[in-house]
Amino acid sequence: MTLQYVAPLVRNGETVVELCKVEVHLETQRWEHALVLYVEGVEPTIAAIERYITANWNYIAKPKVYYHNDGYFLVKFTMLEDKDEVLYAGFIC
Repeated sequence: MTLQYVAPLVRNGETVVELCKVEVHLETQRWEHALVLYVEGVEPTIAAIERYITANWNYIAKPKVYYHNDGYFLVKFTMLEDKDEVLYAGFIC
């Protein structure tokens, strides 16, 4: 991947950021199968989240789990139907 310099766009003395619709659409498609998972209280590890998923979401393909430094997890499902299935099933403790 090569980086290209894009000069800032200035309108009425203010710098404006323009987003490319194609790039936004591609990123939207990339993450539409994902959920943000936040746990109140003690922050669990990725391994703990994966164990929970294995034990409670055994009716779907195993999703990938990512941790964000702001204290939440991204759970990326293989299929949109799997994400919907988990959402419709509700919270299981």
